[in-house]
Amino acid sequence: PAGHGPVTDADRLRPPCPGDPLLVVPGEDGTVAVGGEAVAAAAQAAPADTAWLVRGYPDGDAAIGLLSALVCGARVHVPDGSVSRDVPHEVLGWLRRRGARMVLGGADDVLGALLALARAEGAGLSVSGGWAEGRLVVEQMPGSPPRPAPGYRAYLLDALLRPVGPGETGSLYIAGAGVAQGYAGRPGSDGERFLPDPFGGPGGGTARMWRTGRAARLDEDGSLRVLDAPAHDDPFTDEHATFVVLADTAGHRALWPATAAIPEGWYETHGEDACAPCLDHLHSPLDDDLDDLF
Repeated sequence: PAGHGPVTDADRLRPPCPGDPLLVVPGEDGTVAVGGEAVAAAAQAAPADTAWLVRGYPDGDAAIGLLSALVCGARVHVPDGSVSRDVPHEVLGWLRRRGARMVLGGADDVLGALLALARAEGAGLSVSGGWAEGRLVVEQMPGSPPRPAPGYRAYLLDALLRPVGPGETGSLYIAGAGVAQGYAGRPGSDGERFLPDPFGGPGGGTARMWRTGRAARLDEDGSLRVLDAPAHDDPFTDEHATFVVLADTAGHRALWPATAAIPEGWYETHGEDACAPCLDHLHSPLDDDLDDLF
């Protein structure tokens, strides 16, 4: 708005300030507030020609991916009518002709098939996908299984929120650069889905991860398969499970299974209880708890 330009790397990578733009998009459990950091994270990667495979109006995740591509200076290609966006062989051939290495949007099964095809043919490819609450940029490098791009993380965790091994099924959580700020005006939903990241934040600070509510399996070859239903041992779907409410000094609150270890930097604000009372506690003011702590 001030007519400042050109945009430099320092502009792209600076920490967000009060008054910075906020992207508001529909999500799984409410309206998702996405800060500029989720878009600026793309600036840490070299610009790569990008393919826009979205049909019609984009959802929140695809919109964030498009903004991210433009922020880092990428050229965005849109297929014309001669390319079927639902046929992986056609799409991969079109990507090669355009020199594009990043894919935005498209149906989940098509994106999965496209990654598998790229791996089989030894092609490098990155795919931006997931949810507005927790985006993932997945890189397929020649000779290796798909992996989250630097700054993006995906966890498969058991009932005690510990990592499961290859070949096992666990609950899928998204962490890192793609995690949104939370649900706007819905502290209950926010605390039920945005949880402490038990594996730590940058510089020793606290971080949050988003609970997808879905199971996933890490195949022996390293490929991640997302399933439609929750994991059988997901504590958040267990009617007999008990929880505590945790908070950090930044004012974030979240449900946490009572049987799981409390992550560093978080403290308990409501003792072991059933899920409903814990959700009620998420709606109460945090000031008294912070006063007690300090």
